[in-house]
Amino acid sequence: MRPVSYFRRYLFGLLVSGFFLQGTEAGKCPAQWMQSQGKCYGIFTKELAWPEAEVECHRLGLGGHLASFLSAPENAAVAKYIIANHPGVRGVWIGLHDAQNASRWRWTDSSTSNFKPWISEKPSAKPGGKLCVFMPVKAGFMKWEEEDCEAKMPYACKSVL
Repeated sequence: MRPVSYFRRYLFGLLVSGFFLQGTEAGKCPAQWMQSQGKCYGIFTKELAWPEAEVECHRLGLGGHLASFLSAPENAAVAKYIIANHPGVRGVWIGLHDAQNASRWRWTDSSTSNFKPWISEKPSAKPGGKLCVFMPVKAGFMKWEEEDCEAKMPYACKSVL
């Protein structure tokens, strides 16, 4: 194959990959997302059940999940962003859940951390379905509560740059 053909294929590849990136540049978050410490956080006010929200975070095509918070400063930065930009939001789903309702909390992105600022004592297994975690406005989005995963509320997605 001639060098010009290789070059054309290379240009075509760049064009196709640019189409799938939907206007995002390497190292930049999409418009309306918060960027902090090499991560992007999007807050979505459409109210969805927790499993649907996780699917939506994947659908965005950025390798995202419902947000995981591994430290108090990370949690505080997103809480401040929610308060400043989404004043009507009462609670926001995050990626922590107890799939078997057995007090075994896991992040959807497989992160590990002991940081779990519960509003009250650490939740315990409850009768019924799967439990998922949200950040409530009553705690300034700084503390977390569990809720039935089928409840509908806004959600936070996170992706790594």
